[in-house]
Amino acid sequence: MRYGIAFVATILFVLCSPAFARDEFEGLDSRIVEAYNAEPKRSAEVYRLSMEMLDLARNKTTSKSEAWAEKAKKMLSLACLYEALAAQEKKDYKETYTWCARASSNGASSGEMGGFDLAEVASFLSGLQATAQKEMDASGIAYSNISLEFRPAEGTATSGKHYNPIKFSSEDEEREKAPAAEAKGPIPDVQSGGLPPDTTHTQDRLREGSNKGITVLEGPKQDRERNLYVKIKTPAGRELTISYVKGKGWGDKSQTAPIYYESWMKCAESIIRNELK
Repeated sequence: MRYGIAFVATILFVLCSPAFARDEFEGLDSRIVEAYNAEPKRSAEVYRLSMEMLDLARNKTTSKSEAWAEKAKKMLSLACLYEALAAQEKKDYKETYTWCARASSNGASSGEMGGFDLAEVASFLSGLQATAQKEMDASGIAYSNISLEFRPAEGTATSGKHYNPIKFSSEDEEREKAPAAEAKGPIPDVQSGGLPPDTTHTQDRLREGSNKGITVLEGPKQDRERNLYVKIKTPAGRELTISYVKGKGWGDKSQTAPIYYESWMKCAESIIRNELK
């Protein structure tokens, strides 16, 4: 009996040890990187896994867990950016508002990750949330049933906790069931805080512009001036960069007097209409 108690105590010690916790973090990190670098980018999955990592880190009190928590917040912000932009292009203002609110509730407000300045990302999402709120108010859309938390998977450290689930559309459900793409590049070290800049992948729903003759070449990303941008190719073969200017909107800055729009897609569609004249 004494040996049995000692055995159980040993197992509990191993499960509670920093090394075991670190393995949990690294396992989540690997899945986050795989989802972020997938084609199409599985940003909703990145969000859920980042929330799981953040919740795990909040239950620890080590310097390592604090570092993982910071990384989780950064990845969460990037996931919300992609999802909010995709929702905006669909004119789903409630979904846009929700993803922006998720970022402001649990995301990072400073630092860098994946080539993004997260202070600028936070500022952009704050403005986008305000715009979405105005659209919701004007359309009489209720704020009820807006859920900001993630849906914990069965068997995880958080599966027994009461979180409100994300309200997925049928399209989101099908996208989440798609086979996972192989991770691109090395898994980033949490101490370096660096995810290799993603120069080739973009949110699949942002590629919907191709249905209108628009080819998305790159983005959303940030330029040297910290402005968000999307690089496109028009049906006429022109390659253009549509940039977001704070307080103005999205516009083609190569123009002498650019006209700004609430989304990059509207700007692109205007450019195409002018090409067809």
